[in-house]
Amino acid sequence: MLVQKTKRHCFKKKKKAPKKHCTPKKKCCKKVQPHCHHRCKRKKPPCPCDCTVTVRKIKRPVTVIADKLDIRDLNAQKDSVQIFGTDSTQIIPVLTDHEGRIIVSPNSSNIVFEEEAFLNLQVSDQFTDLPLQDTTTKTVMSYAVINRGTSPAIVRTEISPNSSDFSLDQQDVVQPNSVRVFVPNRFLKWTRLSISTEKGTVPTQVDVYFQSQTIGS
Repeated sequence: MLVQKTKRHCFKKKKKAPKKHCTPKKKCCKKVQPHCHHRCKRKKPPCPCDCTVTVRKIKRPVTVIADKLDIRDLNAQKDSVQIFGTDSTQIIPVLTDHEGRIIVSPNSSNIVFEEEAFLNLQVSDQFTDLPLQDTTTKTVMSYAVINRGTSPAIVRTEISPNSSDFSLDQQDVVQPNSVRVFVPNRFLKWTRLSISTEKGTVPTQVDVYFQSQTIGS
């Protein structure tokens, strides 16, 4: 019986390279190792269109790069801006006149009317001063002077900043049996009327009405 000897060849398996690990003490490198247990996950930068940029101050010229800009002269029909207001219940457009100016209409229910009458005043050739009127908030004011006597009456409107020092605003003559309206031309806090007759004439009788309107809140 013949026995054939055979040689067995043993092939050693190659050892795999040890896995590379990042040490905890060291920061992970930019290129993340595939088997690193401490690898860092780099966050992707946000898209520029998703960011909100607040410009607080511009220190140097800024260059803006864009390819969809509509640069042209403004056109009133295409580029006009409409302004709206509200009356607490609905939003309505602001009214303008034919020249494009805003129309402001005060609420008539908020207008405060005041009247003071000085009747049967006996006026001589010495000026008689009527009581002061505080015109700080008056929107419209006027004096109506009625001369019921036989001598012309000299009427002055005077204004003052402190109720002590007065400046002449205007002066005119009201003839007998006639009416004249005096409206101060300039504004100061205090207003008054002074009346007299011409020198050498007899006294006359005058009625004065002070009327004003104020826009209330």
